[in-house]
Amino acid sequence: MVPGEQSESGPMEPTEQGNGRVHDEQCVQYTHEMPYELKESFGRVIIRLVPLLYGFMFGGLTENMPVSLSIGVLVSTALDLGMGEKSLFLGFFGSLSKRGCPVIAALARVLAWGIGSVGMRAPKALANMRCGMS
Repeated sequence: MVPGEQSESGPMEPTEQGNGRVHDEQCVQYTHEMPYELKESFGRVIIRLVPLLYGFMFGGLTENMPVSLSIGVLVSTALDLGMGEKSLFLGFFGSLSKRGCPVIAALARVLAWGIGSVGMRAPKALANMRCGMS
């Protein structure tokens, strides 16, 4: 069979150059590299899921699933918050802190007053807790 001709069984055989190498244009070019954004998103998913999986496995081994999963969730949340602007929980905790800060500040002042009323010295940070910019 002559190189470059159609055979009865199907596709053409690649023609070879004089040095025995196949032309690059005649071969399929695959790139096995993922786009950067896809790599980054897979990395973020792995960072969020691995602590949960380890918590689940550790809970199965120690027969204390609630504690192990809680630790896994805390580690996963901490790693997620460390991602900065790509964090899933940052928006949630940011809005939660805006709504919850006045309540926490009021409770801290009440706690400082209660500590002072029993004759102990309350930390100044509790008594002076405020929300917003100072």
